Amino acid sequence: MSAPQVTVDEVLRVLEVFLDPAGQGASNREIDVWLKNFQQKPEAWGIADHLLRTETVPIRYKLFAAQTIRQKIESDWGHLDVASQASLRDSLLQVLYQQKTGPRPIVTQLCLSLADIAIQMHEWEDPVRQLIGTFGKDQGMVGPLLEFLAVLPEEFMHNRIIQLDEDEANGRAEHILRSTAGDVLSLLMFHHTNVSSHGGDVSIKKHILDCLQAWVRSGDLSIDLLPSTAVIGLAFDALEDDNLTTVATDLICEIIYRTGNAKNPRPLGVIHAVYSRLLPLRAKLEAEKDDPETVRELCLIFAAAGETWSDLIGTNHEAFKDVLDGLLQCAGYEDLDIAKITFLSWERIKDAAVLQVNAAARPFFIPVYGSLIQIIIKQLEYPADLSWSAEERDNFREFRHTMGDVLKDAVQVIGGEAALAIPYSILCSLSSSAGTGAFDASAKWQSIEAPLFSLRAMCRAIDTEVSVLPKIMDMLPQLPQHPKIKYAAILVIGRYAEWTATHPEYIAYQMRYVSQGFEDKESIAAAAQSLKYLSRECAPHLVPHLEQLHDFFFQTIGSMDREDADDVTQAIAHIVSAVPLPQLAGALQKFCHPIAERLHQIAAAPATGDDTAHVKEVLALLRRLGTLLKYSTPPLETILSQNHPSTAVISEIWPIIDMTVTRYAAFKDVEEEFARLCNVCMSSYKQHLLPVLSPIMSKVVSMFNQTGTSCYLWTSGRCVREYGDDESETGKAVFALVETLTASTFQIISSNVTQLDDIPDVVEDYFQLASEVIEQSPSLFCGSSLLPSLLSCAATCLAVQHHMALRSVISFLRDMLTCASPGERAIPQLTAEPLIAVVKAGAPDLVRRVFYGLTHTFPRERELYADVAGILKAASDVGRAEVEQAVRLVVLEFPDEQLPAKEKETLLLRYKNANDEFKDTQKLATVIRDFVASFRRRNGLDERRRPRE
Repeated sequence: MSAPQVTVDEVLRVLEVFLDPAGQGASNREIDVWLKNFQQKPEAWGIADHLLRTETVPIRYKLFAAQTIRQKIESDWGHLDVASQASLRDSLLQVLYQQKTGPRPIVTQLCLSLADIAIQMHEWEDPVRQLIGTFGKDQGMVGPLLEFLAVLPEEFMHNRIIQLDEDEANGRAEHILRSTAGDVLSLLMFHHTNVSSHGGDVSIKKHILDCLQAWVRSGDLSIDLLPSTAVIGLAFDALEDDNLTTVATDLICEIIYRTGNAKNPRPLGVIHAVYSRLLPLRAKLEAEKDDPETVRELCLIFAAAGETWSDLIGTNHEAFKDVLDGLLQCAGYEDLDIAKITFLSWERIKDAAVLQVNAAARPFFIPVYGSLIQIIIKQLEYPADLSWSAEERDNFREFRHTMGDVLKDAVQVIGGEAALAIPYSILCSLSSSAGTGAFDASAKWQSIEAPLFSLRAMCRAIDTEVSVLPKIMDMLPQLPQHPKIKYAAILVIGRYAEWTATHPEYIAYQMRYVSQGFEDKESIAAAAQSLKYLSRECAPHLVPHLEQLHDFFFQTIGSMDREDADDVTQAIAHIVSAVPLPQLAGALQKFCHPIAERLHQIAAAPATGDDTAHVKEVLALLRRLGTLLKYSTPPLETILSQNHPSTAVISEIWPIIDMTVTRYAAFKDVEEEFARLCNVCMSSYKQHLLPVLSPIMSKVVSMFNQTGTSCYLWTSGRCVREYGDDESETGKAVFALVETLTASTFQIISSNVTQLDDIPDVVEDYFQLASEVIEQSPSLFCGSSLLPSLLSCAATCLAVQHHMALRSVISFLRDMLTCASPGERAIPQLTAEPLIAVVKAGAPDLVRRVFYGLTHTFPRERELYADVAGILKAASDVGRAEVEQAVRLVVLEFPDEQLPAKEKETLLLRYKNANDEFKDTQKLATVIRDFVASFRRRNGLDERRRPRE
């Protein structure tokens, strides 16, 4: 029996409860579900229309009805016959007329509904001209008419729920938008003249500006038409009205952005008309400087001009001087959120200024970007009052790094010498006039720290020798001993470590200065980072100091936090890497052996019942070993003909690592740190690790079998990447290892087959491992006896809800099927035969699970549809008959109430055409996407479908 139809009275009763402000809790959520289900029912059309047309229905109920109508038009328009479509359109036009002075939200929903009808209803030949003719001279309908005209191009551009083929959508837009743009422009100018001559209704002015902006942004109104109209003038004039400033700014910016369309000749008439109105805005910027909202809107206009006209500015600096000067004004505004509006403009203008074709104009930009550097340095200053919240502090820190990017842009324009001279000059101006080099005691620390930060920020853009840099380095010891100044100065040393490597006379004092940073809690992080950079760039010069650094390392490393300890450990490792090869093993032993000895003490200690402290220390020690081993190896190409000295050290400490991991196998953090250590050894030492690879990987397999923790699969993937192949004995041994892991993984997945989201890491890491095997050992993969189980397991795991795990499964399936595909595979047909047979046999189950995922569980993502299309396309290339039959069976099995018979045949025809007639998968992905969107909406499975606000 079919379910009884919902009645008007039922809906009213439910709405009364649902819209009661006191409603809450589980019951309200149940009502929400009931209303969503109602909106999907056929009777929702008539009930919603009835509620809209009944005068006594409360406004809140009418809004729900308007939202329901719009949702039905978007999703279920094709369910109505032509006569019902016309009747609904006419009814909504009547309701719109009745509600023309009614609540704005209802008018908006009605306009959106009519726009969505206009898009889909081809029988409505000329909706724009019809409504202009019907309501264009009706003063009471001006607002609703202009709102309809404003939302129509917006719906064409942004409504992704309405399903139209690209060609169909373009054709409809051409017919009802582009061909009527002149009529719309004439209507808007008529009402602009009319409203202006009578003092002006602000709401109508806003509608006019909104409508112009929508049509300009969509491209349906050509901006070439604007100079002969009052549009540009009325937009700039509207900036004088506080009620219109925002919408006027949006329109002006949209016009400017449209002048940058590279597909057509630049509309110089429009550019000239807009540019001529920018000079007065500079005066307005100054006059309104105490009004941040107005300043923000004006800065948006200058930023749009800078971004869009950057190529023109690069070739003709003088002609666009007002844009550059306006941008400098905006960049110097005290509100940093406003200042950053200009940053993209500076980047794009820089890109144009440095082009070789603009070399002659480049000198004109030097004073502009020099001024910008001075402005940015001032903006970098900390506020005098530092009693701010954590969020404010983080925002300022993030903003400073963003400003650093702008400084690097400036360096590329004016050169390193001129750029560094600016902060140096500022620092000199703060020095004592006595000539001692000391800084004036009255100088604020903020004024000293900011230029130091700028020096650090600009470093990466400086690629030539700079004469001012030695003077800067000589100045650092004279800086005041303020914690933030010291922090900034230490970081400057670290950032210029590459320069120091070519000026080793500075190393001794810099090392002393950095070392002093470890004595001050606030400077430890800066000292650790700079020591890392100095050691990386100046390692050969620091080898004689390794003994002294050894004592420092073991005395201080335990008291540092994780990130600082990592930086210091990396610093030591860089210096070790510069030790001559005959002494390398001994140098590495001096650092690794004490760590291993401490691990042994912990692992051999009697159990105490509380392992928290020991686990924390084990994690730090394992991480320290990994960092030392990763960065202490010289370039591998320098030791190709000999055994790597460090391999012996790894072999010596391996039994202790094994013992430690066995002792603390119950702690996932220890497992993951151990896995990272193994990964580091393989990626850093590659073939040199072969003498100790077997015990390492045996431990990895043993631990996975014991705990099932996914990090071992990730480590095994690295092993396959480094050592996997089809021919060598090592490659075959690695493949055997993967088969062992595969059997264990199957057991884990089988035990959790109904709860895959409890093991997303195992699913994700295993199928990434399997994809790596296909890449490195395709022949061995095709010959595996586990192929049938592997395909079945992958198909089963398509049910996993975890996003990254699902992506891993889908990527593996695509790789597997591509390996079998005759047009894609890189192995002989005979080698691929076992895989081909498995794919053909598994096609029905795979296709069924793919379609279930598409219609029920997969996220709606463009990339996912492309991957699914790739899977189905590759499967068809392997076994066309089997896959086509499987697709047909799955589609025909959908109940007719879920997928009507006519739509089944349409889907199958579109699927076959896309699969047969196009070599790439783009068309097939579009067919799949359209089917999924329609199916989920019809059956209430669309996660994006929510009541509209």
